[in-house]
Amino acid sequence: MSHFTMPVHWYMNAPLRTIPLTCTLNALHHRFIKYSISSMPVVDRSEALIGVVSRTDLIRQSFARRESDTEAPLLRIPQLTAADIMSPGAITVDSQDTLEEAAEVMAVEQIHRVYVTESGHLVGVLSARDVMPAVVDLQVTKPIGHFMSTPLFVVPSDETIANVTAFLETIHVSGVVVIGEAGALGVFTQAEALQCRNLPRATPVRDAMDTEILTVKEGTPLHLVAEEAVKLSTWRVVATDVTGVRGIVTPLDIVRAIAKDRRPAR
Repeated sequence: MSHFTMPVHWYMNAPLRTIPLTCTLNALHHRFIKYSISSMPVVDRSEALIGVVSRTDLIRQSFARRESDTEAPLLRIPQLTAADIMSPGAITVDSQDTLEEAAEVMAVEQIHRVYVTESGHLVGVLSARDVMPAVVDLQVTKPIGHFMSTPLFVVPSDETIANVTAFLETIHVSGVVVIGEAGALGVFTQAEALQCRNLPRATPVRDAMDTEILTVKEGTPLHLVAEEAVKLSTWRVVATDVTGVRGIVTPLDIVRAIAKDRRPAR
């Protein structure tokens, strides 16, 4: 039996960390860093889900695109609360829904996670990364190049973190690959932007990037890449060929492709 037919509660993360409407953005930032997460659900006094705040929301509020002082910190977190910047509502699935059904929801809605409810109560969260063990079980043999995102957005290692952060906002992606003469050196994502919030805006991105990336040939079978990613607890996968870096593969890319492949023919 495929793990994709198993109920969501087998794979979800619980207990779920939530924040109140009054949570300050500074406190929210520390939660993102402490728990290595990219969004948090906002609940009211009765613990009902009323909205979501993401790293994208926080960075958008904290980044001064036209700041001229190169020695100024990358981000200036304003004195606002979750209520001021949250997106109302959230996509949910039931804890008894199958993993396949949840993956389909993420693929259709183009989101990296769904919140899980049980008898109407919020009980957990299922992210695209949580689906990866099931991908290993499914033994998908299609090459990783079949799933990678293109065009690939890259930046040179000497570019400033201010320019790269502005670039992330402009192209509406969560991260880019940092390259040098030897090829892919690392990635700079919204997570790194928050981590280096106090660094001067003129800091080279090579000093703030994450070097823990998984580089694979684009012909490598998907299940082998997923297995290695799960083992290393990372999902920053860069696909290459003889010419160099070809694309990047995110958990959502995999969920989207698997959901599509598993839809019945009509």
